[in-house]
Amino acid sequence: MLTPSTDNKNIFCAVRVPLYEQVKNAILEKIRSGEWAYESMIPNEIELAHLFNVSQGTIRRAVRELCDENFLIRKQGRGTFVCSYNSELNIFKKKFVYVASDDPERKWQTITTCTLYEVITPSAKVSKLLGLEPTEEVIHIRRTHHNMNGNDDNRIECFDELFLPKKFFPTLTNEIFDAHKETNLYQFYQNSCGVTITHASDQIKATLLNPNQAALAKVSLPYPAIIAQRISFDIHNNACELRYLTTVTDACHICINM
Repeated sequence: MLTPSTDNKNIFCAVRVPLYEQVKNAILEKIRSGEWAYESMIPNEIELAHLFNVSQGTIRRAVRELCDENFLIRKQGRGTFVCSYNSELNIFKKKFVYVASDDPERKWQTITTCTLYEVITPSAKVSKLLGLEPTEEVIHIRRTHHNMNGNDDNRIECFDELFLPKKFFPTLTNEIFDAHKETNLYQFYQNSCGVTITHASDQIKATLLNPNQAALAKVSLPYPAIIAQRISFDIHNNACELRYLTTVTDACHICINM
């Protein structure tokens, strides 16, 4: 990682990486290190140009791209800030696939219940997807969601399964997780666990509900559903979450932002 030098020379190495990309990486390192906290305002373009000993044009492009990538956000008349899930939840939402109501007049809102919380040594498949050593533990969580706008309050619409590497969530407990079950998941990770999810890899496939899921969804087998597999990465590019979301799409659909 390139960082400012202590002398007055150009701070960046003469490598085959565009200068604005090196500036982007230097800004991201300040966010990663906590020097520039989430929701805080960063220096203006003139100050950044002086700090990194580059032109304002280079700073302008680096900051513009970091805004496009949702690491930073410009607020008219105020300045440029580090994005957080607290203040910019809708911006972060656009980076991931999510469930939306088929009725455009209704927001997809669910009530969440945690049905399992355990610390386990995962399967070889889970370890491989998360890049873990065979003996590393994960927190294994299962949740159900039912649609608040549905006609049947007891019908489950979504089934959620999470695998969180214990090393990234060392203080997380069942009590802490359950106390925040209605909070946006990634907002909770950032605020309560110090883990900021910045991007993800999603795969979506057709599936069939298993017998337990069908009973909770109040449908007869075989019954179709959609399953989304997501591997989520933090600002350090660590794989911090493996998630499987199985959804009965009778009244909803999966949104994919491109």
